Amino acid sequence: MKQISMLLWLLLGMGGTIKAQHSLEYETHGVRLNDQIQKTSIEYFSAGDSGEGVLWDFRDVIPTGDTFNVAFCCDSDSVLISLDPATLCRYEQTEDTLKLLGYETPMKDIVYEEPIPLMVYPFFRGNEIQCDYIGHGTYCKTLLMDNQGTWSIEADAEGSILVSDGDTVRNVLRLHVTKTNAISMYTLSDTLDVGGDQESTKQEIEECYLWYARGYRYPLYETSTLTCYDNLTPVSCTQIAYRCLPQEQALLNDPINEEIQLRDSLERAEEINIFPHEVSFNGNTLILNYDLLADANINALICNAQGMVYAQQSTHAPSGENYQMAFDCSTLRRGEYVLYINVNGKVYNEKFQIK
Repeated sequence: MKQISMLLWLLLGMGGTIKAQHSLEYETHGVRLNDQIQKTSIEYFSAGDSGEGVLWDFRDVIPTGDTFNVAFCCDSDSVLISLDPATLCRYEQTEDTLKLLGYETPMKDIVYEEPIPLMVYPFFRGNEIQCDYIGHGTYCKTLLMDNQGTWSIEADAEGSILVSDGDTVRNVLRLHVTKTNAISMYTLSDTLDVGGDQESTKQEIEECYLWYARGYRYPLYETSTLTCYDNLTPVSCTQIAYRCLPQEQALLNDPINEEIQLRDSLERAEEINIFPHEVSFNGNTLILNYDLLADANINALICNAQGMVYAQQSTHAPSGENYQMAFDCSTLRRGEYVLYINVNGKVYNEKFQIK
């Protein structure tokens, strides 16, 4: 049996560079028994940048109209499960770890030899979990099936999201999940070659992104790309995406996260503006002049009303005065535009017009 190895980069010694609000905690992000959330299918979209101080603009992500519920409950053996119209997953959850025991779909039923760690609490940007796994089960209840591969989860980015209703969600942590899977299937009577014929082995590579936000228990957005191979030759690629927006998660009756949201809103109302700035035009050039009262990561975008990005600049700078960004607007058509500026997670909006 393969040993499961877990690589946890706890970033000890990083000191004050890690902020608690950018971590996933059991109390605020652990699965709760009897929760039920509603997911909406949306058009697949690019995951965007990784790193710190990222601004993800998801305002123009279009829902497909399909919604479904995901329920978290216990089965007859008191095992934690998640249940949606397509999949039933079984979990083992403690205050420091969430593990996947197996799953069922209308076609497959898989149990893993060792539970797969999906999350370790707390989890910060830069942390990673990686393990090899082996699973056994059935396909269409007529074929035996063996699965094996590698599962890795990394918190690769943090920043803010511009959501579809125009609001900005801050303190967002993104997880990047990669799963490789080799699949062998054989008949119940094939006892001489239980491992399956190497020539019949199929492969899958699945890559997912999940955006978690402080004050909200479940991911706000999810994307998945699943590529299937036959003897290492790609035969299909499926891309899907979902969202579960803040107003939908507000129905969960989640006092811990509701208190966090209230506290954060009060702090934002009182916070000091570290980014005094002004915007002006000089010919065909948009000039952003600014000072910094503290070290900052800055991400600036020029967009139109439809969310199309025409220019982008990012920088990190220490506290100081007389900084400047310049944007060439000579190719922009007449109309109204907006300059979005993300400074350490705080978003500023400056409208301007090309005449």
